[in-house]
Amino acid sequence: IKKVLLEKFPHIELKVATIFYKKTALLEPEFKVKEAKEWVEFYWDIHID
Repeated sequence: IKKVLLEKFPHIELKVATIFYKKTALLEPEFKVKEAKEWVEFYWDIHID
């Protein structure tokens, strides 16, 4: 998404922020809070069994 936005709007400065990130992700956010070393499960996730 970031790549597409920068191609379409080359004059803007785009920064990415996240609460959890993984070092193996395709994109490293400029702003991050905590590295997720395990799967993060949020209370609002829906479980489909």
